[in-house]
Amino acid sequence: FYFHLSTRNQGAQERRRRLDESSS
Repeated sequence: FYFHLSTRNQGAQERRRRLDESSS
């Protein structure tokens, strides 16, 4: 469960960062 949560969080953070970069 912890591993899954960490992976999901990491994916979300990367996606958010990519979205921000695209917006810029």
